[in-house]
Amino acid sequence: MRVWFRANVEKRLAPRADHGRRGHRARSDDFVVVGGHQDSWPGPQATDNAAGNACILELARVFQQHRDKLRRGLVVGFWTGHETGTMIGSVRGSSTATGTACASTRWPICRSTSRACAGTTRWSAASNVELKRFHQGVEKRILGSRPAAWRRAVKNGDASFFGLGVLMLAAQGAFTEEELKKTALANLGWWHHSVENTIDKLDFTFMADHLQGLRRLSVGARARRWSLPFEYVSVADAVHRAPRPAQGGAEGIGLAGRC
Repeated sequence: MRVWFRANVEKRLAPRADHGRRGHRARSDDFVVVGGHQDSWPGPQATDNAAGNACILELARVFQQHRDKLRRGLVVGFWTGHETGTMIGSVRGSSTATGTACASTRWPICRSTSRACAGTTRWSAASNVELKRFHQGVEKRILGSRPAAWRRAVKNGDASFFGLGVLMLAAQGAFTEEELKKTALANLGWWHHSVENTIDKLDFTFMADHLQGLRRLSVGARARRWSLPFEYVSVADAVHRAPRPAQGGAEGIGLAGRC
């Protein structure tokens, strides 16, 4: 028996209500973006990304009530196409007026995954160097003696604004090295992307720290202060310590003696 299948696939950017402004003031066009993906694998997916989106909704609700105190606006994004690997929702967001404004105002993007996974004991953050000192100071006040790690932000996941020169911050709970060895390096929990990712996989006590940190890091301190929370001494130090490029081969392109 022969069976013939025909599939029609249309790839395009279709309008969706996946981002909106909250707490915006007419006297300023600056805003902070807080985003997380709304699609998921089959199952509850409590830690990816139901918990993160719940935090975003709570932030939007609270800051809407205090919008008259904000010096800058808040844009929340619920991106589609994350789990397909296309990141099409955040790509569209960075390709519209929202993305253009982000690039012009240089206000940060905060990615909310808020994986307060049960069993995680560390805090793990990824950001641009310019933001490191600022958010680590806030984290220390919130987390106390909890171990924390930092790494430089890279373009992965819904980091579609990265190429626009917009600074970015993402943070979540993390397992220790010993804990990871017991689960074959399942850094997001053995239940990740499965129907077992249920609400009992959330540590609600730790999630309260996530929400408090997200409020201060992505919105609170930045939306209520006049100056940018960026510092560039660390950036200059990193550039100064970076290995010098090889000198050979520059003559043919007119760069001899300029490296």
